[in-house]
Amino acid sequence: MKKIILVFLLVIGSFSYSFGKEERNVIRVVGESVVTVAPDTVRLNIDISEIKPTYDEVYLASSKTLDFIQDKLRSKGVKKEQIKTTNFNIDSYYENVRKEDGSYERKFMGYRYSHNLYIELSINDKKIGEVLDVFNGLKIDNIGISLAYKLKDDSEVKNKAMIEAYNDAYQKAKLIAKTGDFSLGKIVEIDYNSKGNNIDVIDFSDRNLNLMKASSNFNFQPEDLKYKDTVTVIWKIK
Repeated sequence: MKKIILVFLLVIGSFSYSFGKEERNVIRVVGESVVTVAPDTVRLNIDISEIKPTYDEVYLASSKTLDFIQDKLRSKGVKKEQIKTTNFNIDSYYENVRKEDGSYERKFMGYRYSHNLYIELSINDKKIGEVLDVFNGLKIDNIGISLAYKLKDDSEVKNKAMIEAYNDAYQKAKLIAKTGDFSLGKIVEIDYNSKGNNIDVIDFSDRNLNLMKASSNFNFQPEDLKYKDTVTVIWKIK
């Protein structure tokens, strides 16, 4: 009786045991893994925008600002091809203006461009602080800078997380088989994509730092990145 209760608790805790008519002789186990690794790359995300009365003026302003940024960064050793644009757009810009009677009206103020770009540098690159100082010196309407840590190539750690998730499923299956006094047969199915696999998820927003007053004395110590994965494996039991 104690053995049966123990098996039931194990099943409830981490994995499921199928009792349906078509699956009475299988065991379904969910394996999980978390692999931590130190980042090797710093990604600087830069968002800049300006408002001008006319479309031509705002377009010219965006071009001049980008040229200025590229020239300044080149002087710090950053190549033009390292500066990547993720989004650029120009929109009409309106503001809600309060009238004398206390109500508000939507008033056209001109045109605004938004330019989102990023630069990736080695985490040990000594010029990171100098690059940040370039953006501190920009005299434009609005600028936002955030910093993120990542791996330049994460294929190896992804594979490791997947393998560890499978091994976790296998160890759980062996434990429950031993406790329940049965043995594992061949694998019936491996479900890898539809069970909440989040191997690709590295949430930059959790690691963003506001760097509006950056300094050349760049000494941030990043936390390790965490890669998570799950895999569901179904075995025949005998």
